[in-house]
Amino acid sequence: MLGEIMGYQISIIIPTYNVEKYIRQTLDSIVNQSIGLENLEVIIIDDCSTDNTREIIDEYAARFENFIVMHLPENSGCAGKPRNVGLENFTGDYVMFLDSDDYYSLDTCEILYKTITQEDVDVVFGNFVYSFSDGTEKYDAEYFKGMDKIKIKTIDDEPRLLGLLPSLWTKLYKKELILDNEIKFIEKIPNEDRVFVFRAFMEANGIVYLPKHFGTNYRIIDKPTISTSYTKEHLFGRIKGYNQTFKVLKEFYREEYFPFVFKDIREFWINVLLMTDVQSIEKKELLKKVAYIFDEFNKYDVDINVHKNLTPLFNDINEKRYSEAILLSEILKEFIKEEQRLNKENIDLSNEIDRLVNINKELESATKILEHQLSYARYKLAKYLTTIGYFKYKTNNIAIRIKNKVNQS
Repeated sequence: MLGEIMGYQISIIIPTYNVEKYIRQTLDSIVNQSIGLENLEVIIIDDCSTDNTREIIDEYAARFENFIVMHLPENSGCAGKPRNVGLENFTGDYVMFLDSDDYYSLDTCEILYKTITQEDVDVVFGNFVYSFSDGTEKYDAEYFKGMDKIKIKTIDDEPRLLGLLPSLWTKLYKKELILDNEIKFIEKIPNEDRVFVFRAFMEANGIVYLPKHFGTNYRIIDKPTISTSYTKEHLFGRIKGYNQTFKVLKEFYREEYFPFVFKDIREFWINVLLMTDVQSIEKKELLKKVAYIFDEFNKYDVDINVHKNLTPLFNDINEKRYSEAILLSEILKEFIKEEQRLNKENIDLSNEIDRLVNINKELESATKILEHQLSYARYKLAKYLTTIGYFKYKTNNIAIRIKNKVNQS
């Protein structure tokens, strides 16, 4: 087999933590790849799961010799540490990453591998599908809608790529790019994937983006994870991630790309004020630490992309009127909650109306069927009565004729 003769084409690194509900689908999406499982090395690093995740990944390692499982001695709190362990142990010609609750389309590895080898670039990546817990999906082509392929020599040829979501798990990297430039994940902070991707983009000799290839299913689930729960610690960790990202831009003398990189972060922090339950004093501390992002944007001619109702709040933050911003955010928060409640009531009412309309349609349909059946029954009864009358007439006629015959004799 090609994988056995030439070594693995691709190594896939997967950190895991308490994902017993999803990990089988994740791993099966690799087992069934069209490129052939024999060409893939799968390195799974468990970050001290407390559910059945450990047993499940050990089961796959026992079934497939190219599945390698490592168990960390203590929980690291973020995905950076497990991913770095994977980077220290992979042997494939190319490397990619997959989160333990996401899954690949069946041709993902084949398409990315063919592209990166044919185009002779350091990074190739596709798009992804938002997969929601209610079964719905969302496709988002972002900047490059309608385009089949974007190929660049360096990131300076298309800096808008820096404005895409980092989506670490959509990308295939050449081994030499990662190892020769010692690109690793910063540990113990969120956003470690953003810093990794940006550093890889800065160092890459050739990048290809395939906007129409939706190769990864990014699962959106309601669970208290480090990436979705906005605790004080998580938010401070995000700021550290921003600092490291900005540091990469400065290190490579690409500060002018700041608006592409941080375009959504200001709006995120407005949402933080509105939707998190951290204490006011902690919100104020957070705003002070993230203030440099707002200050940096003032150097560029960039539109404030926020809803008009949020503009006063944005202005308070931008002018460092933090106490006023926090007070205003509390007022807006109550307004938003009330609006959401009314929207839900409207949706519930609309659903009830739709239900009654459907019931009415079903009744109308049933009534038409009954009317048709009744009409047919009446027809059959009339025909039956006509037949009975005819036989009665004939019977009476015969009886009279017989009686007359008897009297005559």
